[in-house]
Amino acid sequence: MTKNSDKEIKLEDFRKSLENIDKEDFDGHTNFESLSAREKLIWLSELNYFKYIVKKTKN
Repeated sequence: MTKNSDKEIKLEDFRKSLENIDKEDFDGHTNFESLSAREKLIWLSELNYFKYIVKKTKN
């Protein structure tokens, strides 16, 4: 497989996994305010990486 087809497969797998997500998964139930400083940094880092990947795949 080529690099692009690997990316396309991963993107398709990701999109399929999104089909099983409910709106309740995004209702803020992470209780961000109760996380430790380390957990908050990890959470924000993962969010930032997700945004980077989404933006990158849109181009």
